[in-house]
Amino acid sequence: SADLTIVPTRWLKRQLTHRRIGVPPSALHTIHYGMDIDHFLTQYQSPSTGYIPSIEKGKTVFICPARLVPVKGHRYLLEALAILKRKRDDFTCWIVGDGKLSDELFALAQQLNIQDVVHFLGSRSDVPQLLAKSDVLILPSVQDNHPFSIMEAQVAGKLVVASTAGGIPEMIKHGVTGYLFPRKNSRALADLLLYILTHPRESKMVARQGKAWGLRHWSPKTLLKNTKLIYHRALSRAGKG
Repeated sequence: SADLTIVPTRWLKRQLTHRRIGVPPSALHTIHYGMDIDHFLTQYQSPSTGYIPSIEKGKTVFICPARLVPVKGHRYLLEALAILKRKRDDFTCWIVGDGKLSDELFALAQQLNIQDVVHFLGSRSDVPQLLAKSDVLILPSVQDNHPFSIMEAQVAGKLVVASTAGGIPEMIKHGVTGYLFPRKNSRALADLLLYILTHPRESKMVARQGKAWGLRHWSPKTLLKNTKLIYHRALSRAGKG
């Protein structure tokens, strides 16, 4: 019923214009989210007041900040880590968040014999500070729209590895500003993590490119500019511009 509705991803626009829902495509316009980058970086650079696991020298720290619910796909991450551990052990993974799958995922980590490389940190208020201590953000979502965790990791200069679920491919150009793997595919994720560990120079370059893109694309100024354009178009259509 609105003159124009703004959605954050082209994926969501496709969902809403599907025949089952039937929103006219002309009524929807896509503008990616923005974020208060300065505020986030202030938090990112602040010391953490919570527990941070010790990091052995030479180990890469993976971090997965997401609710422990089925849609976030933690099972595929744990399975991928188990595959990776058979080939090398120079990594650790912090799983940050809480949810109804907490006990199940903890048991799965033990079943897969990866309890020594996986740390369940629970719900935390210092995620930016934990991100500062990590190297790679992993998001194995089964479904997602426009995750803020990817935005935050990019502006922090961290390498992002994420599934192809939902609107995520609109946030990452594979091999340029991050890495993508097919959702629900533990083997593909394991192969990708192995590639990252064995190609540190390329991984750092991709992280730098992701940061440059993120600082520009997630800027509040970019969001404001794009939103103003939409309002001007809507007013012009109504003969008020």
